[in-house]
Amino acid sequence: MDDLFTAVLSRFDWRAAELGKTVTAAPAGALLVEADPIRLQQALGNFVDNALRYGGNEVTLEAARNDGRIELHVQDNGTGFPPEFLERAFDRFSRADAARGSGGAGLGLSIVKAIAESHHGSAHVANRGHGGADTWISLPVPSALGPA
Repeated sequence: MDDLFTAVLSRFDWRAAELGKTVTAAPAGALLVEADPIRLQQALGNFVDNALRYGGNEVTLEAARNDGRIELHVQDNGTGFPPEFLERAFDRFSRADAARGSGGAGLGLSIVKAIAESHHGSAHVANRGHGGADTWISLPVPSALGPA
């Protein structure tokens, strides 16, 4: 996971600096998943891209083992998602605020969902209790490691 996070961070370092924001990753330790690293970079990159566009000034990547799954989180300290958007976040062409005019087509989160599902996982969005958004992919723990 640390290698995956390093690749994503290097992709967005310049943009975050240009925007006066930070993108960091918490150490993932020995967490492993069986996955296509390019597709996971794409999925996490879509989350980071959204966080840089709409979130606050801090974006954090974090991995955790939870109930037999590995969760890959991208969190920000912005205002979070409009509540009415949460149920349709992964629908194609869905945007949290079409009036923002950011030029996005509303496909980023649907692509994340497709990548997660192609790895026998799922994609999620939520608002954090103390502000900001939490987006994550939940993937199965590799069978060789057994359940959590």
